[in-house]
Amino acid sequence: MMLDAAVKFDVIFIRFEEIDPRYLSYFEVDSQGKQKNLGPPALEDWEKVRSFVKFLKLFYTVTLKFSGSLYVTYNSFFYELISMHTSISQLCKNEDVYVSKMAKNMMAKYKKYWGDQDAQNFLLYVAVVLDPRFKLKYVRFYFGRLYDVEETENFTIKVKDTLLRLFEHYMNVDENIEVIHSIGTSINENVNVDLMVINDDMLDDLASQFKKHLEEEGSVQKNDIERYLGDDWEDSNDFKLDILGWWRCNTTKYKILSKVAQHVLTILVSTVVSETAFSTGSRILDPFRSFLSPSTVQALVCC
Repeated sequence: MMLDAAVKFDVIFIRFEEIDPRYLSYFEVDSQGKQKNLGPPALEDWEKVRSFVKFLKLFYTVTLKFSGSLYVTYNSFFYELISMHTSISQLCKNEDVYVSKMAKNMMAKYKKYWGDQDAQNFLLYVAVVLDPRFKLKYVRFYFGRLYDVEETENFTIKVKDTLLRLFEHYMNVDENIEVIHSIGTSINENVNVDLMVINDDMLDDLASQFKKHLEEEGSVQKNDIERYLGDDWEDSNDFKLDILGWWRCNTTKYKILSKVAQHVLTILVSTVVSETAFSTGSRILDPFRSFLSPSTVQALVCC
């Protein structure tokens, strides 16, 4: 932002040299306080500033979008990631050697964080799949822009596997709650039953029935994901779609999957405010964060 503001006054800086006799003396002290004739910014320096502004604006824009707190951000990261990769790739081919060198260095860092499958957090991609405008085919399509065919397929399989495991966990929790509730209801309806007559055989029979019930329900519920992935997409150009509202309206249609979506999509991509993303200053905890318990802070850091 400082560079973007300064570059608008490049002509004024040149005029200063003609108007202010002390202008050149402002540039005769280096960072160690020693005298050094650095000279005012020349025309080529301003060209470099323009290149810097163009380059840094990519990350500044993405940071602002990731720092939002009044809208869902977890599903938006993938689009920004692809856009960033495309922009950096184009800048690597830039005729300006200075810009090209910067872009190549940044691309090396990009691949360090986003090129290794073992270092990926696939829950991020699950959030994209749970966006009814995109789903799994969107993820697979754009993986193809980043990786070769084999890597694309491996990434896609891992994303779907992560969603399935998450879904099965929620399904088991939900089934356990329903069974406990039904047992409690049954006991309340038969308050005169002598609890002492519930022997080991009856407990074994209940356990086997419950297991069979889970297997039957599991075979039905697993189709929940396939049904969601196979259903029609929402308009991908509808940027104002209330995603959490969409899942709330489809709770009866996707009973378990809607719970997964509500929990996953409400996670923020970043809890770092945009002002500190590019700051080299020390991190200061606000009053709210400083009152968090150590266990809560540890959980947030792990997340």
